[in-house]
Amino acid sequence: MKKCLSPILFVLILLAACVQPAAQTAPPANTPAAPAATGNNAATSTQYPLTITDCGGHTTTYNAAPKTPVTLDPQAYEMMFWLGLGQQQLAAGPQPLPAVPDQFKEQTKTVTVLARAKGADYVSKEVLLAAKPDFVYGAYQSGFNGDTTFSEDEWAAKGVNTYLSFSGGGCKGEEAKAPRVNLDMTFLDIENLGKIFDVQAQASALIARLKTDLETALKAVGTGEKLRVATFEPGEYTDQKPGVFGPTSTTNAIITLAGGVNAFADMTGAYQQTTWEEFIKRDPQVIIVIAYPAAAPQAWIDGEKLLSEMPALQNVSAIKNKRFVRMIFPEMGFGGVRNVDAVKKLAEVLAGK
Repeated sequence: MKKCLSPILFVLILLAACVQPAAQTAPPANTPAAPAATGNNAATSTQYPLTITDCGGHTTTYNAAPKTPVTLDPQAYEMMFWLGLGQQQLAAGPQPLPAVPDQFKEQTKTVTVLARAKGADYVSKEVLLAAKPDFVYGAYQSGFNGDTTFSEDEWAAKGVNTYLSFSGGGCKGEEAKAPRVNLDMTFLDIENLGKIFDVQAQASALIARLKTDLETALKAVGTGEKLRVATFEPGEYTDQKPGVFGPTSTTNAIITLAGGVNAFADMTGAYQQTTWEEFIKRDPQVIIVIAYPAAAPQAWIDGEKLLSEMPALQNVSAIKNKRFVRMIFPEMGFGGVRNVDAVKKLAEVLAGK
């Protein structure tokens, strides 16, 4: 005899079938597990392993966010604060450590500093190794020169990841005379570091704010003659040869965005020393005097005095007309968050405001 389902039981079975969960599609076998979010929501969390190629052409694969990062110079040191990572770093930059914006000064008190020998450009290899870093971040190629410091390949052989900033200029594959005319490389560094440290939300917000501020800064750009601009760094003046920024530097981009023309835009690379004869021939109409924060304002005063009293320079337009602009290195001397401030400040001077 057939057993028949009661109407009520039949309905219950139908309802159960309707609410069963949908079948889950299995992820590809090689899909990495999503890491726990560190200050980001799931949509912006870094998916490790992550592969990044830096300015030096060095490719690194990250399996997790760095836990013991070392910064080699002022640019890298300051950038970490902007990304909310300042107190996590081991600072191996110039000592005493450079000034950072006021909102970060309290945080600097708890930053671990790696000591370096007096007069040395970088912390010794021995001190760096003793710190047991898992990530070394620098803005300048000299930080990975393979002589007084380890190269990126040497660090990789020791199991340590590295990153060389694009905003320093002169990157591998970059045409030596191709001018930089925007701050895209600074934004790229922020984006890459946000991914490396799994702080993409902070990085994206910072980039968005900088782009908005840059749009505002560009409103100060004048429409008249584009003046020739050169730089002078009192703290880097050696052997009677001034150092100048070339076409592939972030400084070139700042000058261009501000409505000026880099007087040394036709040289090769990002930075090199030149002669006063060449400086005179370029006849800059405005000179930006760049000082280290700790040395300002005296370095500005000394630099302007040196230029003004040098007999050979008396017919240089900027000196004759006393058209000096005072900047600090975080604004003008290297790529970083404060480049936008430099664009606004220089644009106002060039426009006669």
